[in-house]
Amino acid sequence: MGHLAGIFGKRVNALRTAKGLTQAQLAERAHVSEEWLRRVELGNGAPSLNTIEAVASALDASIGDLFDEPASSDTPYEGLIAAAKQMTPDELAWLEQASRLVLSLPRSGRPT
Repeated sequence: MGHLAGIFGKRVNALRTAKGLTQAQLAERAHVSEEWLRRVELGNGAPSLNTIEAVASALDASIGDLFDEPASSDTPYEGLIAAAKQMTPDELAWLEQASRLVLSLPRSGRPT
């Protein structure tokens, strides 16, 4: 498949994983087969516009999110950022406090 199919598959996989969904769960939400979803995540599918819209909706994402290729330097943080975008203000405040606590620890005392 082409470059866009690869981006789409990687983004679907990253967003699905960040939401803690299995392929079966996302397939059910998007009304597609699990086999189809597996092929798409590998970059081997050619989804219709209606299916792209259904997958985006099932992931609570925009269609643009499914084709947004992150810069390679952002890749380690992609899952965290995707998860943070889904949080409530209270959850974000808790995450910020937890992050500040971890960063205040001496590097040798931080969990690995």
